[in-house]
Amino acid sequence: MAEQKIPSELNKNSFKAYYEKYAEKALRVAAAVVRSDAAAADVVHEAFLRVYLNMHKFDNTKSFEPWFYRILINECRRAYRKINEAAPIEEYQNLAEPVKSEYDFLYEAIGQLKKSQRIPIILRYLSGYSDKEVALILRLNLTTVKARIKRGKEKLRLILQKEND
Repeated sequence: MAEQKIPSELNKNSFKAYYEKYAEKALRVAAAVVRSDAAAADVVHEAFLRVYLNMHKFDNTKSFEPWFYRILINECRRAYRKINEAAPIEEYQNLAEPVKSEYDFLYEAIGQLKKSQRIPIILRYLSGYSDKEVALILRLNLTTVKARIKRGKEKLRLILQKEND
């Protein structure tokens, strides 16, 4: 991933440019993590709101993207907890339209993974981050990320084989 630096002074136009650049991908990531398009839209909105309100805390010498995705994943975790506390996830899935993708079966299989495996898999393979970038976003040790991705891939392989049988 190319390093993206943000301007030291954020204005409406530059914020709008970042929103336009990252919103669609963030929505796909959030939908895969929280398993609900309706909740994903709220998560992305809240993540961008937090970015806007906390832009003064951003270190301009670092890349914007890992910082943004760390905020997004934290918002996904909050939303996921709220959904699970409020009602079974199936109720929310029935209310929302499915993720518009030709890979719905893959999203469903990824949704069956434990959160500790699901999020690194989404960031690595659906969002295209390197293992090192995933570790940075999730604030985890690189070895831990690699292990979670490996176990997640093994579990995905089993899930997909079972569905094809």
